[in-house]
Amino acid sequence: FREIEEIFRQTDQEFIEILNDIRIGNINEQQIKSLNEHYVKEVPRRVVQVVPMKNEANRINMENLDKLGSQLFEYQANILVGEKELKETDFPCDFDLKLKIGALVMMITNDQENKRWVNGTLGIISALSPTMVKVTINGTDFEISPTTFNKYKCEYDREERKLKYIVESSVSQFPLILAYAITIHKSQGMTYQQIACNLDNCFAPGQAYVALSRCANYDK
Repeated sequence: FREIEEIFRQTDQEFIEILNDIRIGNINEQQIKSLNEHYVKEVPRRVVQVVPMKNEANRINMENLDKLGSQLFEYQANILVGEKELKETDFPCDFDLKLKIGALVMMITNDQENKRWVNGTLGIISALSPTMVKVTINGTDFEISPTTFNKYKCEYDREERKLKYIVESSVSQFPLILAYAITIHKSQGMTYQQIACNLDNCFAPGQAYVALSRCANYDK
């Protein structure tokens, strides 16, 4: 085993120490005071909010979508395999995706072929039709194609004496979600330069640490 010791996401030493002390449950009053200096009553426009509960993320996303005056489009996921075994919670995509031009969205897959975005890249919806979605990412418009999302089950092949992964259920959907708010669970592994964290109602050990540590820039 090797212990990973080098931190790449953050460079601010004060922030690194605060995060580490939160992680081990050893935060002090001075560190709490430092964190509270970053408190805001109103979240700036188009800043991702990281929250503990999915229903809270859905509420924030719908409230912000409703504020846009553009036409609402809805895109239903296409079930490809395993209709009886299908559970929306097993997939990162929304089965009923609601979008408007101007909406803040997040990509939920890596663009393996062209390297135009990665899982967690933010963008703005620039054009919509019943069958087409365009997103502006870093000033460039991209037409997004539906992606296949698979849920696998593991089985042991006795003849070959090895584990095999079999597609249990599968759907096709545009690989993006509204990004005004996401859950702490969904934010794991992602890095943002600017976020807002709502730590009310954290219900599992480590959630506050995961939420705060998604941000690379302590000033943001």
